[in-house]
Amino acid sequence: MAPKKTPDTEVTLPAKINIGNNQDKLLAMIERMATNPETNIIALERMLDMQERVIKHQAKARYNVAMLKTQTEMPIVPKDKPNAQTGSRYSSYETIMKTCSPTIAANGFTVSFTQKDSGSPDLIRVAADVAHIGGHVEHKYVDVPIDNLGPKGSPNKTKTHGWKSAVTYGRSTLLGMIFNLSMVDGDDDGNAAGNDEASEELMESINTLKVELIKAGVIKSETDFIKRTKVLVKAEEGVALTTAQARKLLGALKVTAKQAKEKGNE
Repeated sequence: MAPKKTPDTEVTLPAKINIGNNQDKLLAMIERMATNPETNIIALERMLDMQERVIKHQAKARYNVAMLKTQTEMPIVPKDKPNAQTGSRYSSYETIMKTCSPTIAANGFTVSFTQKDSGSPDLIRVAADVAHIGGHVEHKYVDVPIDNLGPKGSPNKTKTHGWKSAVTYGRSTLLGMIFNLSMVDGDDDGNAAGNDEASEELMESINTLKVELIKAGVIKSETDFIKRTKVLVKAEEGVALTTAQARKLLGALKVTAKQAKEKGNE
């Protein structure tokens, strides 16, 4: 099967994982053992344990491929809300969900939030279960200070509002961490915002991955990387990458690293 390309980024994704045949063979073997009166019970239990490990491994593989595709296709999230206290802007939880939910759902993911004990009376632990339709679930969490104090340290919210603010912030933060969201200033749909100059954080992520790929011999040299960048995102020499270009480049590097890792495990 030919490699797939996402329409937004034109990044080559790993070929579809063919896992059905091996699982069918293992299941058929277990069925034969289970219907044979001479089967050793311990041997059968070991085969059932092996089947469980195989199923979990396959589900994890599906999750990883889908997550890679999701992060590559994810739109840029606009920072739509002003913060009067800091003079900066941020992406509201509602805008994050509106922007990202279609891509998350299209790739078979659901995210469920809950609150857990943080071990500290001053912190709220916001937890997320990231489930994929293929059967794998990952559990993430972040500890957030209860937001009931202003910049001068005096209370500016009721306890209820402070709790709600902290939970909302935690949910937004988790979504950003799980799906590697890029958030930029702007009130548009995220497309025009992609023309802004890429952030230092985004460029640092690219540089870190680039260095790893060069050390691993996947990318031959810095010169080779520059050539790839020019071809992939139509970058001009001496001109800073836009956010859209940087996101596309980072997605391509992640795919390259993933494919190299899978090839090394063969």
